[in-house]
Amino acid sequence: MSANRNSNNSDNEDNDIIDSLRDNIGRVITIFTQSGGCSGRGFTGLLVNVDCHTIRLVTALPSAPRNPFGISQFNDFGFNSRGRCHRTRFGTSIIIPINKIVSFVFNDQ
Repeated sequence: MSANRNSNNSDNEDNDIIDSLRDNIGRVITIFTQSGGCSGRGFTGLLVNVDCHTIRLVTALPSAPRNPFGISQFNDFGFNSRGRCHRTRFGTSIIIPINKIVSFVFNDQ
């Protein structure tokens, strides 16, 4: 999607992007946005949601419970009483406005 779009084609182009993104829900994709810095490298993750205004990528899955019986020696933040971290991951999601997407990349099946 180009930053210099003709206003008459804007809605059609947005719908094409939304349809293409919806076709790729459940796939790992890389999204490039109109931005700078580290985000210029793109955002790679599992595409889990697309609506008319935003998409959601999951970039890091949360870790499984350490004890299947729910018994834990650690507090809710993954630290024991001495403050040592035990690598509990919370997971990461990224919400990206569709109007900021320049392109996206995925492997074809």
